Amino acid sequence: MAYLIKIGFGPVHGFITAARKLEDLCSGSCMLSKLMKEAAVRIGEELIYPVLPSEDSKANMPNIMVIKTESLPEELARDIVINIKQDFYDQIYKAVKSQNLSIDNDLLNTVIARQTSGFLETVWSAVELGSSFEDSLIHLNQRFDAAKRTRMFSQQEEPGMKCTLQTNLSALAPQPPSNKNPDQFTKEWWIELANRDIRDSEGYELRNASKLAKKGERFSAIGLAKRVKARIDKDTHHFPSTYAVATAMWRKRIIQEARNKDFDADIFNAFFNKWTELEKEKEKEKEKEKESYIDFNEVPDDVIPALSELEKDSKLPSDIFNKLLTCEAQCFHKTEFIKKNSKEKVQVDPIKNERKKLIEHTKKIGAGSPPGHYALLSADGDSMGRFVDACKDENTLCELSTALKEFSEQAFATIEGKNVCGRVIYAGGDDVLAVMPVDAAINAACELRRYYRKKLAKFKYTDETNQPIDATLSVALLFAPDNYPLHRLLDNAEATLNGKAKAQEKDALAITVYKGGSEVSATVLPTEVEEWKLDSWIDGNPEDDNEEKVKGEEAKQLPGMRELFDNNKISSKSMHDLFRDLSIMEKGNSNNPELISSIVMGRIATNRETKDEEIKQVQERLMEFYKAMDAENKRRHRQTIPIDNCNRTDFRNSAPTFIASTLITLRNIWRMQCLSK
Repeated sequence: MAYLIKIGFGPVHGFITAARKLEDLCSGSCMLSKLMKEAAVRIGEELIYPVLPSEDSKANMPNIMVIKTESLPEELARDIVINIKQDFYDQIYKAVKSQNLSIDNDLLNTVIARQTSGFLETVWSAVELGSSFEDSLIHLNQRFDAAKRTRMFSQQEEPGMKCTLQTNLSALAPQPPSNKNPDQFTKEWWIELANRDIRDSEGYELRNASKLAKKGERFSAIGLAKRVKARIDKDTHHFPSTYAVATAMWRKRIIQEARNKDFDADIFNAFFNKWTELEKEKEKEKEKEKESYIDFNEVPDDVIPALSELEKDSKLPSDIFNKLLTCEAQCFHKTEFIKKNSKEKVQVDPIKNERKKLIEHTKKIGAGSPPGHYALLSADGDSMGRFVDACKDENTLCELSTALKEFSEQAFATIEGKNVCGRVIYAGGDDVLAVMPVDAAINAACELRRYYRKKLAKFKYTDETNQPIDATLSVALLFAPDNYPLHRLLDNAEATLNGKAKAQEKDALAITVYKGGSEVSATVLPTEVEEWKLDSWIDGNPEDDNEEKVKGEEAKQLPGMRELFDNNKISSKSMHDLFRDLSIMEKGNSNNPELISSIVMGRIATNRETKDEEIKQVQERLMEFYKAMDAENKRRHRQTIPIDNCNRTDFRNSAPTFIASTLITLRNIWRMQCLSK
């Protein structure tokens, strides 16, 4: 007798997002993906979902498997769960042991076993495979969902100070002396480890790698394993910092502008030579045990793969090219000091003058100044469970899995390609989590949504009104300072994705912009409506314009909103005055696009540098926008939409202030690129 078995493992989101650095995110996703790949290889041909990626594929494995087998479900599921938990234990044990911590071996083994045994959550269900594969699959998914809602949780005692990554687990530490406070002893023990070199899997120190922990960090067995993997594993040890991500497109522009006749290599050499001197002084200061020393780290040249690939066509001198990529990008903003005494006075920045001259020069040659913001993208397929349920046979389910795998591979190609210069944290199944410079983030989101629809075009499910529903992807895009708390940004991304992009009929791009520690603007948009495309509307891409030639003349190319809303012409005050004006109109319960457009035109026309032709072009772009929003809402069968004063940032609500929220949000993003001279 044949059976279908569905097995899921977690906590996926909780484990991956328990992070203080981007590298922690990447190592968490790689650890779980490795567990699933090893399980899939053992299952072999009985695995029908997901499709196992090839060895050279970057796609991550989803955390859910569907198996067709003639073995007893209870025995097979038990063996799979046992093997995955053992693999997880082995990963943690090997990573922790490699660091040669001064902890009693029996105590360390006990803590590792305790923290790993109850960490992974497993849920499974099974049904007999009847004559209808579709009915059996629906029944299987129903039982699986019920099992998820009723699973049991074990209480796990974790005494003492907690891990700064996995905050529900105790930090590792030796047995404290009887005359010392246990928490204080743990804290002091980890402070002593702060400057220790991390070790590879064989226990050898890696002197060129980052340190085991920073001051204030403490790790459990699982937290330490994540950090070790982030530093030594071939899949994760080249992951960039938020500073490196934020400045990636700026550095790309410098490489491209090396052809500029005004390019002065001496200014770059002066900066990087000073940086090299400071890097050498760092070790001397540490050896002398000074109260403070400069925190400089050299990074691999491929932390942003798209940048390292530019070398063969670059006119930049090779030594400058290498330093531009290997210099920790934080030093383009400021010099960081490690202080042993928190009361010590702030040091004078020793590289301040060279940095100032460098940035003045990069602005002069058109590369702008180094940005201080980056983008976090979180994407999830809409109603994926319904598409799985709609698979009428095993082959269709395999085809769906193959399409999702190819989408994940394309996510890597798009985000880590030369047009975006970002990095993927996780891309498996219908989920994507990635970071990138602000410049091309909206374009990347549009491209992912476009490709997802194309790749899954043949798959549909039928809704309650018997209408076929296409596959769509909802995306949250958050723009934040490079020092914004990562755990908070990840929580905000989840809330934005589920609370905004997936609100109402789903299928949307939700954008939120943060400055300092606060949200300053937001909008929710469609990205493609009939012939209208958001990325083309913003950038004025030629392919979105009328390409036909009339009477031998060149086709008219309407500038994009980015060019029309030049930062030097439209002030922040004008934009917020526009929001105020439309708020007054909103109180009258009016939503006339022509009247709204006139109010927008009035605000733009207040600048003397704005030409009449530009005002007409803005008006034309605005009418395109309103027609697209109207067409999209009609497509969603929402012809009569009440004005929603509670949510002025969503195209699915008919608030007049929506256009102001959108323009303010886009303008904030454009300003973050730091291209103004």
